Amino acid sequence: MQKEPSVSVIIANHNYGRYVGECIESVLAQSHKNIEIYISDNASTDMSWEVINSFDKKFPGKISIAKNNRNKGAQFNYRTWFSQISSDYRITLTSDDVLDINFVKRSVELLEKHSECAFLISHQSSIAENGVESPVKPFFNKSCILFPPGLSLLFMVASVNPTLSQVVYRVPRTPYDQRVPLSEEGPYREFFRARVNDFLLSLHNPVIYLNEPLIKHRVHNQMHTITAEKYMMNIMGAYGLAFEFLDYVRIRAPEYLEEFEEQLPIAIKKHAFTALRYCTRFIIDKEPELAEKYLFLARSIDPSIKRNEVAKKLEEILNETDTCQKMSKLESLKQTPGLISRSISYDPPAPFKAID
Repeated sequence: MQKEPSVSVIIANHNYGRYVGECIESVLAQSHKNIEIYISDNASTDMSWEVINSFDKKFPGKISIAKNNRNKGAQFNYRTWFSQISSDYRITLTSDDVLDINFVKRSVELLEKHSECAFLISHQSSIAENGVESPVKPFFNKSCILFPPGLSLLFMVASVNPTLSQVVYRVPRTPYDQRVPLSEEGPYREFFRARVNDFLLSLHNPVIYLNEPLIKHRVHNQMHTITAEKYMMNIMGAYGLAFEFLDYVRIRAPEYLEEFEEQLPIAIKKHAFTALRYCTRFIIDKEPELAEKYLFLARSIDPSIKRNEVAKKLEEILNETDTCQKMSKLESLKQTPGLISRSISYDPPAPFKAID
């Protein structure tokens, strides 16, 4: 019998003691069995290390564990085990997420079948702090192979990217994990390292999108992305990277330059509108100061957005002193399609090939 391809699963943890056990169990339960598990704890102060240690003792030789003596940052924590990996595929798993039993099996089968593809992105559902699972609209409306430069253009235009847990990398095709051939300077480089990596790989290689919810992505108040949103790194970083990506294409992939130049103005407008979405969310969450900052950010990115009806209504709501009027206007605004959350799935960008 042919040996299963080897898969390394890296679980990075920081103070997710109440979630990390379920995460580890979901990896151990995978129907694909040739899996090595590496866990890196970033100086947690809760019961995380006790939970991780208990699994190490229960499954000797199956799990490798390490703990930083101080908080070295999320990206350092994820990369702790990279140099130790010699497997065929790599998954970097956030310790609050949960895998479907067939996540690895299904992903590896497709990557083995389509050996030209650098990585696979799986669709996911959402799981709340209390464990209740909710469906999420798939980003693309079909499983497919995305050929360059379609997905890389999307990374430039959209202020969204896959969560770390959604991606399965073919290890020989990931040379950018340790060295990023864009400027190493800038306040957002570490936070967006995975986005940069995925952009580079998808610019030069086909990528698989799997329209099956094989991951449960946990949403809660401790998420690292929540902190990024409060400091507006999500928008400002994506905006800055759009220009960096264009510069990279100009030098390293000039055959796509015209397409990227045409998309840059669209990217700017999309990032500005995404700032309006966050403005709306923080009004709902009763954080008016942060909402005002996002409205200001939207206008700074795209001055023409002040003529946008959503922007006008958001300003009215923020300036409204009557609580009943404020709530009424907010409820009306929330009916705007696509403002609170994405309500549709998109056609994959050309060129692509549908797959089963």
